[in-house]
Amino acid sequence: MPTINFFWGGDNFQFLNRLAIASHLLVGHEVIIWLNGKRPNSIYWVDDIVQNIKDANESVNLNKFSTTLNKLNKGMYNLNKNRYKPIHKVLSSPWRFEFLFKYGGIYCDVDGIALKKFPEQDWIIATDSNKAGVYTCGFMKAPARQRLFKTALKFWMSRPNPMAAFSRAVKLHKLNLTNQRKDFFPFTSSEHSSYLKSHNKHIMLDHKTIYNSYSVHFFGNKTRKYHLTPDVISKYKDSVLYKLMKKVFHNFPIENN
Repeated sequence: MPTINFFWGGDNFQFLNRLAIASHLLVGHEVIIWLNGKRPNSIYWVDDIVQNIKDANESVNLNKFSTTLNKLNKGMYNLNKNRYKPIHKVLSSPWRFEFLFKYGGIYCDVDGIALKKFPEQDWIIATDSNKAGVYTCGFMKAPARQRLFKTALKFWMSRPNPMAAFSRAVKLHKLNLTNQRKDFFPFTSSEHSSYLKSHNKHIMLDHKTIYNSYSVHFFGNKTRKYHLTPDVISKYKDSVLYKLMKKVFHNFPIENN
C-alpha cells in the first residue's frame, strides 16, 4: 500500500486540502502528515480522518534551513507580489528534498488529488511543466539515498527556488522522467491559468482526460481566491471535485460553514 507524505504548516488549511488528503485515503493510500508547528486552527483540519500526524522536525531538522533563509535575507521574498512568503511555505521545499534523500518514498503537495491508487514502481518523477528542462516537484517518488535530492537541496540553499533547484539537479544527473506528464498532471499550471481566465467552472477541471490520470494538481495558490467551500463546489455537479466531495462526505462527514 503506497504511503503518501504531506508537509503542512500554518493556519490556512482549506476545504480543498481536506479533499486532497481524503482522496488519497479513498483510493487506498496510507497518509502521513508532517506538521511544522501547531495544528491549524481550521474546521477543515484532518484530525478525524488521519491517524499519522507527526512533527516535521522528527524527520528533518528545519532549523538549519531557517538559518539559511535568514542569512540569505531573500528566501521568503516573492518578487511578483512584492512581499515575503510565510516561512512555513518556504521550508516545505528543503524538507521534501531532505526527507526523500533520507527515507525515500512518496511526497505530494497538499493540493494533489488522487484519482486512483498510485503504481508500485520505485521511481516516479512526473512534472506539470510543458517546458523542456523545467521540472516541478509537487509529486515525487524515489528510493532513499538518491544524490538527486542532495543536489537539489544544495542548489536550493544558494537560491531558495524549489523548481529551479530541482530542474538543475535533474539536468545535472541526466535523469529521464519515468512517467508521462499527463499520468499525474493532466493539466499544467499554465493551462489551469487559462481555464481560470476563461470561465470559473474550470477550477473544477471536468475535462474528460482527467479520468485517465492517477492524480491532478489543483494549484491551491491559484484556486484559493475562489474559496472552494462545499457550497461553491456544489454548484458544479458534473465536476471531479463535486463527485469526490460526495464520496468524502459519505465516508468522512464534516461540519459546513
